[in-house]
Amino acid sequence: MFDVDNDIIHSNRSSVVFRSPPGEPDAIDITEDDVDTLVDGGHLSDGIVDFYSLVLLGPDMGVSSNIATFTSLFATLLMQNRAFTLASLASQASSSFECEFWVMAVVRHGHWFLAIVVRPNELAKCVIKLAT
Repeated sequence: MFDVDNDIIHSNRSSVVFRSPPGEPDAIDITEDDVDTLVDGGHLSDGIVDFYSLVLLGPDMGVSSNIATFTSLFATLLMQNRAFTLASLASQASSSFECEFWVMAVVRHGHWFLAIVVRPNELAKCVIKLAT
């Protein structure tokens, strides 16, 4: 699972309850605040949604290597500033552009869903071209 800037995510959070997968640099941290969102009537946090996405779409689930998965933070950044986010990812020589599909969790207004981008390489070319 790809993340844009892990330092941003962790700077304002409560203590970590667990990390999955343990020891991985792009692991998803579940904090006390995330667990608190699981009470009846609560809204799922980005951390819980990202963890769930990792469980469903992680390498242990037999997901094709032709599918790149991203955190909800990436989805938020992508929706806010498509050209900049895609250009910064492209400048990292990311192998994600070689994938046929991108799947990312999107958390908006207390609800979440999975967004699927087909042929992200073509999308990136169009968006970056429009921005320049």
